[in-house]
Amino acid sequence: MIVDLVPTNQDLLIDAYCGAGFFAKALLNKFKRVVGIDWDKFAIAAAKENATDKETYIAGDVEAELQQVGAVHPNRPPRANEPDSGRLGSIARTTIIVDPPATGLSANTRKAIVNLVPTTLIYVSCNPATLARDLKELHEKFTIDSVTPLDMFPQTAEIEAVAHLQP
Repeated sequence: MIVDLVPTNQDLLIDAYCGAGFFAKALLNKFKRVVGIDWDKFAIAAAKENATDKETYIAGDVEAELQQVGAVHPNRPPRANEPDSGRLGSIARTTIIVDPPATGLSANTRKAIVNLVPTTLIYVSCNPATLARDLKELHEKFTIDSVTPLDMFPQTAEIEAVAHLQP
């Protein structure tokens, strides 16, 4: 399903909360470069085991690392370090996939995503309440194309949802 949401001819995939790189590796052929970020150093080590030259996996805090990616991102404006420089310009074709824990995205993570100006944002959630909260805030800068519920754990109360957003 997620493969169908990613546009063709993309430059960069940022897979936040990537674990061992499940989405990054599945979508590798659609991107020139892939960056996976997760706090779990063991999952990142597993992702690095068979990584190609176009894959980069970072063990660290997703919020902080997204801000670092923004600091070197091709969309970064020349005056980005100046106060009130504004958002990054949409130059590079970037897709961001987030698959956060049940607590959802922090306010700073949402801000970092907005500043990266992805052409596509795919949000995978295991908690409809935090997904709704985050989509409400992201909706100020993004259009919600679709939200698809997925019953991945039949006969339980658990449900996954995939939201597809564009600026």
